[in-house]
Amino acid sequence: MPSASDFDAAATALTKAAAELTEWMVGTRDRFGPDTISGGALTQVCHQAVDEAEQLATSTAEALRSQAALCRQRAAAVRATRRRSAATRPR
Repeated sequence: MPSASDFDAAATALTKAAAELTEWMVGTRDRFGPDTISGGALTQVCHQAVDEAEQLATSTAEALRSQAALCRQRAAAVRATRRRSAATRPR
Protein backbone atom coordinates (compact mmCIF):
# COMPACT_ATOMS: atom_id res chain seq x y z
CA MET A 1 0.00 0.00 0.00
CA PRO A 2 1.32 3.48 -0.80
CA SER A 3 2.57 5.53 2.11
CA ALA A 4 1.18 8.88 3.21
CA SER A 5 4.18 10.60 1.64
CA ASP A 6 3.45 8.79 -1.65
CA PHE A 7 -0.10 10.15 -1.59
CA ASP A 8 1.20 13.61 -0.64
CA ALA A 9 3.65 13.56 -3.54
CA ALA A 10 0.91 12.51 -5.95
CA ALA A 11 -1.37 15.28 -4.64
CA THR A 12 1.38 17.85 -5.12
CA ALA A 13 2.07 16.67 -8.68
CA LEU A 14 -1.63 16.65 -9.59
CA THR A 15 -2.19 20.12 -8.13
CA LYS A 16 0.81 21.46 -10.03
CA ALA A 17 -0.40 19.88 -13.28
CA ALA A 18 -3.86 21.43 -12.81
CA ALA A 19 -2.35 24.86 -12.16
CA GLU A 20 -0.06 24.62 -15.18
CA LEU A 21 -2.90 23.51 -17.44
CA THR A 22 -5.10 26.34 -16.23
CA GLU A 23 -2.30 28.87 -16.68
CA TRP A 24 -1.55 27.53 -20.17
CA MET A 25 -5.13 28.14 -21.30
CA VAL A 26 -5.44 31.70 -19.92
CA GLY A 27 -5.75 34.21 -22.74
CA THR A 28 -5.63 31.63 -25.51
CA ARG A 29 -7.63 33.75 -27.90
CA ASP A 30 -5.33 36.71 -27.24
CA ARG A 31 -2.48 34.70 -28.71
CA PHE A 32 -3.90 35.21 -32.18
CA GLY A 33 -2.31 38.67 -32.01
CA PRO A 34 -3.07 41.97 -33.70
CA ASP A 35 -1.68 40.79 -37.06
CA THR A 36 -4.27 38.02 -37.29
CA ILE A 37 -6.99 38.76 -39.78
CA SER A 38 -10.31 37.89 -38.23
CA GLY A 39 -13.55 36.95 -39.91
CA GLY A 40 -14.94 34.26 -42.13
CA ALA A 41 -15.39 30.54 -41.81
CA LEU A 42 -11.78 29.75 -40.91
CA THR A 43 -11.89 32.19 -37.99
CA GLN A 44 -15.09 30.58 -36.74
CA VAL A 45 -13.50 27.14 -36.95
CA CYS A 46 -10.42 28.36 -35.07
CA HIS A 47 -12.51 30.01 -32.37
CA GLN A 48 -14.63 26.88 -32.00
CA ALA A 49 -11.50 24.73 -31.69
CA VAL A 50 -10.03 27.07 -29.07
CA ASP A 51 -13.32 27.12 -27.14
CA GLU A 52 -13.43 23.32 -27.13
CA ALA A 53 -9.78 23.13 -26.05
CA GLU A 54 -10.48 25.57 -23.20
CA GLN A 55 -13.47 23.49 -22.07
CA LEU A 56 -11.42 20.30 -22.21
CA ALA A 57 -8.54 21.91 -20.31
CA THR A 58 -10.92 23.26 -17.68
CA SER A 59 -12.60 19.90 -17.10
CA THR A 60 -9.23 18.13 -17.04
CA ALA A 61 -7.85 20.62 -14.50
CA GLU A 62 -10.95 20.07 -12.34
CA ALA A 63 -10.44 16.30 -12.52
CA LEU A 64 -6.77 16.71 -11.58
CA ARG A 65 -7.72 18.86 -8.57
CA SER A 66 -10.32 16.27 -7.56
CA GLN A 67 -7.74 13.49 -7.74
CA ALA A 68 -5.32 15.62 -5.70
CA ALA A 69 -7.98 16.04 -3.01
CA LEU A 70 -8.57 12.29 -2.99
CA CYS A 71 -4.83 11.69 -2.56
CA ARG A 72 -4.77 14.12 0.38
CA GLN A 73 -7.69 12.26 1.98
CA ARG A 74 -5.91 8.95 1.52
CA ALA A 75 -2.68 10.36 2.98
CA ALA A 76 -4.64 11.51 6.04
CA ALA A 77 -6.30 8.09 6.33
CA VAL A 78 -2.93 6.31 6.15
CA ARG A 79 -1.53 8.61 8.85
CA ALA A 80 -4.57 8.03 11.08
CA THR A 81 -4.31 4.26 10.63
CA ARG A 82 -0.61 4.31 11.50
CA ARG A 83 -1.27 6.45 14.60
CA ARG A 84 -3.98 4.05 15.76
CA SER A 85 -1.69 1.08 15.13
CA ALA A 86 1.13 2.70 17.05
CA ALA A 87 -1.19 3.56 19.95
CA THR A 88 -2.48 -0.01 20.30
CA ARG A 89 0.90 -1.74 20.00
CA PRO A 90 2.15 -3.31 23.22
CA ARG A 91 5.28 -1.71 24.60
